[in-house]
Amino acid sequence: MFTRSPWFTILGIMLLILLRKILKRMRYHTALLLVSISFVIDFMLTDMITTFDRMQIVARTFVLIGTVLAYLSYFPPLTLQEKLGIRQHKYEPFDEDEYMDSEDSDYV
Repeated sequence: MFTRSPWFTILGIMLLILLRKILKRMRYHTALLLVSISFVIDFMLTDMITTFDRMQIVARTFVLIGTVLAYLSYFPPLTLQEKLGIRQHKYEPFDEDEYMDSEDSDYV
């Protein structure tokens, strides 16, 4: 008998994401976040119930990978942003002289 697994819920949500027309940025964020949540939850449970040292090391490694994926879902690298066309911010270089010349500057 099949039990209810978080994988079925995650796969159902990912299917709905692919069928809807949403921004690439939101699709990337949601899909990567769902994968990272499933990695962390599943391998935390595996870490708790296993008695083998090697299996615990592997499970903790995948928990770390899931955590890194969650970070990357919120802060994608610039190369990936350019490749997927999801660039969010355009940063301008800091001009120190502009702030040093003002009268109300604390740096003087």
